[in-house]
Amino acid sequence: MGRTPNVEQPRPRPKPKPDRGKDAVTSAEYPIPDDQLPTGKWLCLWDGAWEVRDEGEGNTGKATGRYDLEERLLRFSVRIVRLVEELPSTRSGNHIAAQLLRAGTSPYPNHGEAQAAESMKDFIHKLHISLKELREAYRWLKLIQSLPLLEPPTRLDQLIDEADQLIRIFTASIRTARKNS
Repeated sequence: MGRTPNVEQPRPRPKPKPDRGKDAVTSAEYPIPDDQLPTGKWLCLWDGAWEVRDEGEGNTGKATGRYDLEERLLRFSVRIVRLVEELPSTRSGNHIAAQLLRAGTSPYPNHGEAQAAESMKDFIHKLHISLKELREAYRWLKLIQSLPLLEPPTRLDQLIDEADQLIRIFTASIRTARKNS
């Protein structure tokens, strides 16, 4: 019947070359558990080499000195994306990676939706969606640690703790919003 229009497919973007600084580690194994890294640092496997990065790397540059939930959710999402990229390409690894990627990155945009809520009921509902996704991400992280899909399992401790703290923050926020509505 009809012909499909000749649409040019987007070309894959070339992979950026890593900027290996003085902190690059070339070991293929995870060299240091997160709990042994200096405060505000984390390890990232980039193009086959481990690099020590700042926790705030890639942030918006805001230096307000105050607690910023949006920034914290962004950093959590970034860490989830990077973690998912390191999971093994097995049947279970791919399934868990897909679920964690969805649940672990969802709270950041859902928080933005809550900020634009049209009513208090809508605000509470959208916060609750973020809370549910954080709880799911927390459980996927615990599963990854328990199997373990990444070595050493202790390297997930800080991310699991952050998920727990975010769950507590959203729980308290929902409770306060309900009380004030």
